[in-house]
Amino acid sequence: MTTSKPIDEFGLGLIHALQLRPRAEWAELARPLGVSAATVAKHWKSLRERGLAWVGVGPGRNLLRDGGVGFVLLRCRAGDQEALARRLIDEPTVATLDTTMGSTHLLLDVLTPDISHLREYVGERLPGLPGVEQVTSMVNTSVYAGGTRWRVGSLDSEQVTRLSAPTSERVGRAERHRLDGLDRRIIGELTLDGRISLAQLAVRCGTTAPTAKRRIGWLVASQTISLRCEMATQMARPMISVTYLFRVPTAQLDRVGDFLTSLGSCRLAAAVTGSYNLLSTMWLANVAEIRQLENLVVNQFPDVIVGETIVHIASRKRIGHVLDHDNRSVGIVPLAAWDASGVTKSRRVAVAGQPD
Repeated sequence: MTTSKPIDEFGLGLIHALQLRPRAEWAELARPLGVSAATVAKHWKSLRERGLAWVGVGPGRNLLRDGGVGFVLLRCRAGDQEALARRLIDEPTVATLDTTMGSTHLLLDVLTPDISHLREYVGERLPGLPGVEQVTSMVNTSVYAGGTRWRVGSLDSEQVTRLSAPTSERVGRAERHRLDGLDRRIIGELTLDGRISLAQLAVRCGTTAPTAKRRIGWLVASQTISLRCEMATQMARPMISVTYLFRVPTAQLDRVGDFLTSLGSCRLAAAVTGSYNLLSTMWLANVAEIRQLENLVVNQFPDVIVGETIVHIASRKRIGHVLDHDNRSVGIVPLAAWDASGVTKSRRVAVAGQPD
């Protein structure tokens, strides 16, 4: 039963604004939204404390280059699905977890520092967990569309234009370098609250606000991390989440990936290794759209084979945030993707404003 009011229209507009600019100042968001900065800040505080929206940290393309991102399909022994899901929710290597229908019972997005850690996790740890019957793993080799690109679509074109990042806020691509302790502390704090103030961040990380700002700019520009605003989707509109596995001729892979990305329902489109080389998750309005999407892709690209269609029962975790039955964030498990020493550690943190 829903115990929290659904997200209202202003809340959806604020979420859309933060999807465009996750760390913009309240005053910068207030003008296009037509309210005061104090109103925006108050509304966001309410959304976050009720677990209805949050700004978190997702993977950048560096993890893809290092082979640290994978998708895992788990088949469980009869009766073990729920117990296994509860156990995996607290794993810092599991960024996103959904329970699903059919021959696949659990779908995981796994983030690790590199290919060696990914190989160890999916090849050794997961098969040894109680209740696991079969593990099918895929390395994510490129992303056409991810969570940072999905939009709730509540703002009009003029508002979107006004919210475009100013020149002073835009950063070019930065060179990579080995993460140091300060980088990891900053990522850890952003994981808990992607909109933490620079002053608070500086105190918690033992640095200065200007240094913290520069480091965040570098982490994003170097594609080490991505920042994104997420929401309790089921509190805004009913939807069905479906993951498709496609076999695509190599020469057409980019074209099909770009086509899927152009669809408003596309939450994720990624090239992967394995017998099927393209994985896509769609947020659809109803069951009828499941088959319609398959037909749309095959009619556009006759050589594409739809290998498996996985219907999600429930989202249990998203980029480290533990979700309830309404997709509300009720806790956070800091991710270990940027710190090899944390791969096997588990530490769930309560959402601000909610009891432990």
